[in-house]
Amino acid sequence: MASPLETFVSKRFPRSQVVPLSGTNNDVYLVTNDDRVVVVKLVTDRDIPLDYLAKVNQVIAQRLPTQGVREVHLASDEHSIDVVVAEYIDGVDLATTLNSDTESSFDRAAIPSFFVDLLEAMLLVPPLHPGFGLFKRSAQTFVSHGQFIKHYALRYWNRVRPYFDDHVQRSVEQWINNGLTAATADDQPFGVVAIDANLKNFVVATDGSLVLLNVPIVGLSSIAHGVGALSVNLRHHPERSLFLSEVASRLPETRLDLVQHYELWNMLGVLSFYAKRHPDCPESWQNFGSPTPLCDDFVAHLKRNVC
Repeated sequence: MASPLETFVSKRFPRSQVVPLSGTNNDVYLVTNDDRVVVVKLVTDRDIPLDYLAKVNQVIAQRLPTQGVREVHLASDEHSIDVVVAEYIDGVDLATTLNSDTESSFDRAAIPSFFVDLLEAMLLVPPLHPGFGLFKRSAQTFVSHGQFIKHYALRYWNRVRPYFDDHVQRSVEQWINNGLTAATADDQPFGVVAIDANLKNFVVATDGSLVLLNVPIVGLSSIAHGVGALSVNLRHHPERSLFLSEVASRLPETRLDLVQHYELWNMLGVLSFYAKRHPDCPESWQNFGSPTPLCDDFVAHLKRNVC
């Protein structure tokens, strides 16, 4: 029996060759016919406002190479799923590239400036709604930045707390109530930022150029939060320090002293994702681009930065 996505593809792109590309978080197909080559993606998180993210994509594409969104199909009586049809970018994701021993034409020195380009482009994006928080269909909005950050930190931590020993539990709770709370101070710039960016959101194309593959979840938060959402993915690579230096040069008002708190916040979010999806095998949890199991990685980052 055909899946809802297979049924959608057969109706929208009849007489096309269809090849599965990915099935990790969302089912993705490569669809080829005489007229075009596109990627068709089933978005399983029905809370993501795809029409808004398509507009975000348009804004970002004016500033840096970005995979073009061709069509957005929201669930309806005709089909029960949310689907994005996008331009196909032939290449290898950045997580794989950075951890590969294979020689590549890609210049890793391009990463810091590309990431700051993304930060600057995001600041041009109009917010989905007033108030701090994630820009999702049903996500709660908050009057203060501190309420937003602490709400999700506690939500993520409550889900993953049982996976850690008593000492780590005390350390995390002390950090949430002290260091993280202090990091949400009002004396810092705020704007629309990418909240959930990982190295698989970026592709090194066959010509060696770096391309933003898709727009991650966004929200209204501090610029330091946007920096941390990107720098956390580079924590095992030399490009992290180069990226932070570029931020200091181009976005000098950013509170870089707070970035490590948002890196930990981001890691809590990834841990929470895995605890929900794969609760019985924490030893398999791994952040894209990291050589270390995620639980160990989180504890090491906690000790190194805030304990």
